[in-house]
Amino acid sequence: DALEKENGYEILKDIFEVLQFSKDPKYIYEQLKDKIDDKTIIDLIKNKTGNSLNISQNAMIKFIPYFEQGLTTDEIKEKLELNRSEDYSEFKKGIKYLNIKQFEIDDNLVINNHPVKYVVSATIRLIKHLHTTYGTFDEVRVESTRELSQNEETKKEIDKANRALEKEIDEIVANKEYQKIAEHYGKNLRKYARKILMWQSQDYIDIYNGVTIGVEDIFNNSVDLDHIVPQSLGGLSVKHNFVLVHRDTNLQKSNQLPMNFIKDKQEFINRVDSLFKQRKINWKKKINLMATTLDETFKDTFESKSLRATSYIEALTAQILKRYYPFPNKEHQKNGISVSHIQGRATSNIRKLLKVKTKVRDTNIHHAIDAILIGLTNKSWLQKLSNTFRDNMGVIDDKAREKIKKDIPLIEGIEPKELIEMIEDKYNEYGEDSVFYKDIWDKTKVVNFWASKKPMVSKIHKDTIYSKKEDGIYTVRENIINNFIALKVTVTTSSVKFEESFKKNILNKMYLFKTNPNDVICKVVQQRAEDIKVLLNSFVDIDTKDKELLSNSKIKLDELIHSDIIDNNGNAVRKVKFYQTNLTGFDVRGGLATKEKTFIGFKANIENDKLNYMRIDVANWDKIQKLNDNSFKVFKNDLVFFIFHDASFRGGKIVSFLSEKTQGAFSNSKFPSASKFQPFSFCKIGNGEKTGAKYQALSKSIGIVKLNLDILGNIKSYQKIGSCESELLEFIKEIK
Repeated sequence: DALEKENGYEILKDIFEVLQFSKDPKYIYEQLKDKIDDKTIIDLIKNKTGNSLNISQNAMIKFIPYFEQGLTTDEIKEKLELNRSEDYSEFKKGIKYLNIKQFEIDDNLVINNHPVKYVVSATIRLIKHLHTTYGTFDEVRVESTRELSQNEETKKEIDKANRALEKEIDEIVANKEYQKIAEHYGKNLRKYARKILMWQSQDYIDIYNGVTIGVEDIFNNSVDLDHIVPQSLGGLSVKHNFVLVHRDTNLQKSNQLPMNFIKDKQEFINRVDSLFKQRKINWKKKINLMATTLDETFKDTFESKSLRATSYIEALTAQILKRYYPFPNKEHQKNGISVSHIQGRATSNIRKLLKVKTKVRDTNIHHAIDAILIGLTNKSWLQKLSNTFRDNMGVIDDKAREKIKKDIPLIEGIEPKELIEMIEDKYNEYGEDSVFYKDIWDKTKVVNFWASKKPMVSKIHKDTIYSKKEDGIYTVRENIINNFIALKVTVTTSSVKFEESFKKNILNKMYLFKTNPNDVICKVVQQRAEDIKVLLNSFVDIDTKDKELLSNSKIKLDELIHSDIIDNNGNAVRKVKFYQTNLTGFDVRGGLATKEKTFIGFKANIENDKLNYMRIDVANWDKIQKLNDNSFKVFKNDLVFFIFHDASFRGGKIVSFLSEKTQGAFSNSKFPSASKFQPFSFCKIGNGEKTGAKYQALSKSIGIVKLNLDILGNIKSYQKIGSCESELLEFIKEIK
């Protein structure tokens, strides 16, 4: 109707502008009531989602006249000259230019993130090998696994949580009552299972206003999953940052924290406390719900997008390929169209559509299967799967499934999922004797460059800025409650052990305790520790078989640890200065910036007929590079052996090195790098389980041999330092 008016496009522009920047129903109504009728306004408010923030009103105004002419989006883009073009013709083409160093030279930009550089270099080396073996590629599709940026412990926790969630979802789907309701509304029950689980965890109420949510509200879409800490304020899409609320409540909250928009705050606090005491919500969600400022919200670590490098790795790999790879199509060498950057969502959706499931995710076979699916799927459908696969477009499922099956050149009579199962079964059949795990001593080729074996942990991206004090002391403000949480106190922790841990990890690191131990902040922090100690003493004789008593005790302990520490003015103590000495890092104005000392390698030299070592980590890598001293260097995941006086040797794929103690930790390249797959002789043992790589003494070694391997693990050459004469060296010379 607005278009029929004389100034129709201006009215539409105003409407889009209001919808783009506001979620408040009252404000939207006030702004639009003189432009369009009430029913239209109500429909706009009802159907408004968070994605409305992405509406470009200018683009819509420009597109509408062309839509009226019946033109497609692509045709409109062409008319408006909106098609983006890339030009890589200025770069030299050829395999010899396909490397990180060429990229740095051309961009005059040194890449300082060593793990990113490491993974991209390994990927490019693999592409070069495949190019040499099979010839020039017509197309390359780039995708990396999400696990790249996460350490083993984190991946296990995520996998455990995902399995638990899948089990809960399966129970919802199997529920006869829910099946009837979903059938009544014509809905796919599995797609609503997460909302039902959230609904149950909230005692079936809108947590913001206490109003009951009916099960029919879930299926008629009158409730939304809301980010407690809005995405616009840095909130993440994780379980402890979601609540289920009525749509109008969600619109009223807009981009605020709950405590900043709720009127009856005490009632809200009581609701949250009640749910927490019933263990319906965890302490992370409670912290977010009760926060009045962003500083008070729960600080995620590994989930944070800013700590991940996977997107950077994909983008950098794709950029290097677009610039330098000699694609046979000259036009594609110019426009880069032969390189695709695939979103992880696409792989997930292909699996769903073809009903492909990987049985075992502990090995890298599931990445290989992803690569097969991506490589065999029509590019246009990859794009559709990335961009248009949404719950409200479920009608695409059957069409997409048939289209993918049509476009994949499979064996006649075999379903895609059957083919994948056959591939996986063949892989698992050989287990540790598989070609993927044989080492060089059996003269069997081995893949050494699985991306997930690279040192990609989130710590590598974590910068900490310290303020410089006198006497070489650096301080940083940290949340005191989080420091107590980090002590990992449980109901069964002894008060003596807790006190030792508190003094070591909190009290003795507090700058105020070092400079003025009588300060009131020191006193209240010590009092909190004393309160925890008293509570732990009350648990000494607890019957651990009494589950209810154990649960109540845990709630008491959690409440005490997570409750505010109050000073003598009645104010909550949030952040406290902690200090360190002898930091290495990068000078910044007024202080020092450090990175976690993630292991990169070590360098060795000989003085007075004795081997000397220096560990290389992120903090000193730049300095060592600038020396350019051509010293003997070994990097993480290199195959290296230390020779002793009796001609014996120790070594393997090096994973860590301590220069002060001259100790090294290794893994056996014949097996996957995860500790549980490694032989016992390479691992530390705790409670009967493998708990990581075992350090071995190397101080009496008289020589070192480092093997330089090709991409498949065959020995190309070797380097040595010191006295290396041994049967090992003779054997290496023979098989080289």
